[in-house]
Amino acid sequence: MKRMYLVLAALTALIFSVSCEMMEDLSPDNYMDTFELEPYESWEGTVARVVASNPISRNEVMDVLVGHGWENTAVYKLDFDKNIIETVADDHPACFFVKNEDTHIQYGLMEERYEVHSLSYDESDNCIGLSACWYVGGNRGGKVVHISENTMICVTSKGADYKKSPLIYMTVFQKVTKKTLKDWQEKCPKPGLWI
Repeated sequence: MKRMYLVLAALTALIFSVSCEMMEDLSPDNYMDTFELEPYESWEGTVARVVASNPISRNEVMDVLVGHGWENTAVYKLDFDKNIIETVADDHPACFFVKNEDTHIQYGLMEERYEVHSLSYDESDNCIGLSACWYVGGNRGGKVVHISENTMICVTSKGADYKKSPLIYMTVFQKVTKKTLKDWQEKCPKPGLWI
């Protein structure tokens, strides 16, 4: 009887921890203290340098990302004071599979094609190079400011726009189910996605 009780208690704890992870509150306000924005002058005007508040090791990031499908579910444009000034309408969310520590595969669901990209992560400053998502890809990269079993939050400075306003984005990525990943792979059987 005591053994059955211990097994039930362990199962209850496991179910509770899994359900809590799945119920992570993804409100952007919950992540504003995970980074700082340092203004500096460039040829574009005053732009932001994103500094993650806590170091996240390469192993932590890769343990979560590798072998899973991911998509960005929300993108927020921020000002220097970390206020949300716009929720970005993204009609074509980034859909990708992290194959290994150096490679990710982007799926173009509308184009029904895929593209293989490199993946990089520098744990000295939490910088990730993720070409599948414009908000985190490119030469500036994005900073991983939070990562959990099913969620990754990145903040990126993309310089400034033509009005010299800073382009700062917070992107929420969520892990997808194995079925969703399989659907992407079946829908996009051919290489050669050009975005």
